Amino acid sequence: MDKAIETLEALEAVGGRNEKIRLINEARDSVALQWLIYWSMSGDRFHITGYSPPSTGEGSGVTIEEVNALMEGLCDCQSSQQNKRTIDKFLKKATREERKWISRVVNKDLRCNVGGGIVNAVWDPNEFWGESKFVTLMLASKWVPGKVPSDFMWWAEVKIDGIRMESLKLDGTTTEYSRSGKTDPYNKTLSYIKEYLDAKDEDNFMMDKEFIADDGSWNRTITAARSTTQKTVAGIGVAFDYIDYDESEDWNMGMPLMERKKLLFQMFGFDDVIVYKSVKEVRERMDAWDPPIFPLGGFWVKEEDVMALRDEALEEGWEGLVLKDPTGDYFYGSRSAVWQKVKAETTYECAVTGIEEGSGRLKGTTGALWVYEPKGKRSFKVGTGFSDHTRGLLWRMWNAGKLKGMLVELKEQKETGTGNFRSRFPVFIRLREDISAEAMLRKGLKSSKKKKK
Repeated sequence: MDKAIETLEALEAVGGRNEKIRLINEARDSVALQWLIYWSMSGDRFHITGYSPPSTGEGSGVTIEEVNALMEGLCDCQSSQQNKRTIDKFLKKATREERKWISRVVNKDLRCNVGGGIVNAVWDPNEFWGESKFVTLMLASKWVPGKVPSDFMWWAEVKIDGIRMESLKLDGTTTEYSRSGKTDPYNKTLSYIKEYLDAKDEDNFMMDKEFIADDGSWNRTITAARSTTQKTVAGIGVAFDYIDYDESEDWNMGMPLMERKKLLFQMFGFDDVIVYKSVKEVRERMDAWDPPIFPLGGFWVKEEDVMALRDEALEEGWEGLVLKDPTGDYFYGSRSAVWQKVKAETTYECAVTGIEEGSGRLKGTTGALWVYEPKGKRSFKVGTGFSDHTRGLLWRMWNAGKLKGMLVELKEQKETGTGNFRSRFPVFIRLREDISAEAMLRKGLKSSKKKKK
């Protein structure tokens, strides 16, 4: 454990990707390091958030085998309180340093900025992920115009506001994974997707998809997925990538995007990938589609035409576009520029009405702000977009009586299928000390009942 902890501390102190890869390579034979990074990337499986370790006492130390047994137990138990008691009991045997890092793993808070891309550069994916073969899903970066030649043709797909899921079929059996790696999420209601793929002739593949309700709205989607009876489910899995697996070659991540898309469409009886003539055609084809999984086609578009196509997608109720390099690999576990998302966002000012203290590593500082937005006459909470420095500054200002009523600038996404903006993904941008909140106060500024002093 000592070598693993020493490497984690060094990783926290450096910022460059190549330097992180060098440090991990120097300790790549450390089984403890590999497992601690693995478990930190699997944190959503622990059914626990904001864990705070005991502050007193110190044990003689634990082994990585004991840590693995702990983590596996946390994954199996879905009771948050039971898991907290289990960790408390376990950490009595750990040293102070072990206690700190194990707690960070549980909270998914290693602060090393080591993602799937760095892991894949050091370890073989099957060596790292083990027998589960779970593929950490690839993520899109934000679109940055002007980075490709003017004649470059993007492959563009509508961006779907759904639940990201992975179908993994090996040796005739399909396992569904959530984005975080939880097995068979919503299995009571979405079992028909597994049954459909189990019956297909194709085997040994990973399918990347989004589950959406019949009308494409987020609220109906999450309601459908959580429903306890399959009869109430009216949704479909929209598949947009496909990777085949061969025991001699492992996952074929290096196959270019359009070749992977062709395999996907051939699975559903098409000779080639469908290129849509208009965004409206996406919904028309989806509405006429009967199987529970729909292969998503797309558009060829030059950079100068991206915004016009994005606006068309928004008008048709989609979340925007995802631009993809047609020759790009599947960089699993990474946020890569070969996929770039183009969404609608707006920025606006809100008045601060309350504050919530954070938990875990954020205890004693700002966890979230409660704000009031007068145009929509709504109060809501924003908990993302803060640096640690800003969290501390806001906390001190609140406790000094200087923050309430001040303005903050936020950004949000556009409501899928409507012209409204919502507070499902509000992100803090900055404190607006240059603008007076007096007018907002006159419009009925009210303190949040949920604020914490």
